[in-house]
Amino acid sequence: MGRGSRPSHCTAARMSMSMLQCAVAVTTLHACTPLAIPPSVRETPKNARELTIQDADAAAAFAAFTPLLAAHDERVRKLDVFESRSSLELRYHNESGEHFDQCEADIFLAGADRGAVRITKVGHNLMWIGGNANRGWIFYLDSKPTRAVVYEQLDESAAGSADSMENGEFALLTPKSARMLMGLAAIPHDALLLRIAGAAPDAPWHERVEVQWRVHARATVSMRLGADGLPTQVCVRDLAGTVIATATLTEYVSVRAPNLAEGAWPRVARRTEVIAPRTKSVIRLFLDGPSAQGKRIKPKFFELDALIAQMRPDSVEYVHQTESVTKP
Repeated sequence: MGRGSRPSHCTAARMSMSMLQCAVAVTTLHACTPLAIPPSVRETPKNARELTIQDADAAAAFAAFTPLLAAHDERVRKLDVFESRSSLELRYHNESGEHFDQCEADIFLAGADRGAVRITKVGHNLMWIGGNANRGWIFYLDSKPTRAVVYEQLDESAAGSADSMENGEFALLTPKSARMLMGLAAIPHDALLLRIAGAAPDAPWHERVEVQWRVHARATVSMRLGADGLPTQVCVRDLAGTVIATATLTEYVSVRAPNLAEGAWPRVARRTEVIAPRTKSVIRLFLDGPSAQGKRIKPKFFELDALIAQMRPDSVEYVHQTESVTKP
């Protein structure tokens, strides 16, 4: 589908890059100088995190960032269960030119690494991406024959084996990746506090430092927080420091949560934009009716056998670390 041609369907976005490979470099890993926490501070950190240290301002940075991290932790805890209808826009380039496509998506995140994303167009199921704590899967439902691919570690495969996965930008919507890039992931206790290259020395601390952690064996994540503790940017890099994906989060709205007064409802970014330098791609996700109540979430969304029985793909491929097995 070339420039100006009519969009066909969402899986026209299948490219040689995984969605977890989307980004714009704002800073590089090598440009971030680790801060250092004095031993007296490190011994009794207010947030129980071990943050690396090296300069006289470290204690001040730690003190300033502690309430932001606490606010983020509390918000994420309230959003352990999350669901939303959404619209999805894709702009990308490949060998045939520039492309644009629009789809609808239902996002279901249920905690314990369980999640599902249903992608549709005009009511027709195109793709189902999901997983649980043990494995992940992608159902390709708009092609003939239909097929399902089951991965031992879907998110690691998305980060490191994009060409072989053939799932294009939609790998962004694997459960862990979606939660991470939407700013809904918890910050682990062994995260590092890193200085942002080029930040003004007199800027507020949330504009001078960012939090970084290892997301799995192949990638790191850095997150920037606003003055209110809400994520403004999430960047994924490989271990060499090359940017894989950058998400910009804006238009925060409150979402209804069970057993909480309206004033205590958590906030989520209604708009998430991801930019991909390798394919000059832009992916925009707009939430419509986000909720932390989980009323539409069903257990079968995260049960592979139930999904295979319901969607009846023509083939199921099981991808292991060293081999691939296809079953009709």
